[in-house]
Amino acid sequence: MADEAHISVEVAYLLTQQVREVFHQDTPAQGQRLAARLIKRLPACPIPEIARLGRTLRKWKDAFLAYFDTGEASNAPHRSHQRTLSN
Repeated sequence: MADEAHISVEVAYLLTQQVREVFHQDTPAQGQRLAARLIKRLPACPIPEIARLGRTLRKWKDAFLAYFDTGEASNAPHRSHQRTLSN
């Protein structure tokens, strides 16, 4: 059981690094290729949390892959758009 938990943690760590690497490629095409590979592989992972991440990425596939077609732009709110009570 301890070995199984250790392996799960190690796999989770390695996959976390792979997800981060998607955003640190030299070209958007390389990042998009890695992202597409993860979208295919992660849902089949025997570790439930990683499989769930894979299903989430698959559900959001179009938005996730579009990141690489928009010059890394995002429509997420930025801090400068937040209003304060003093305004």
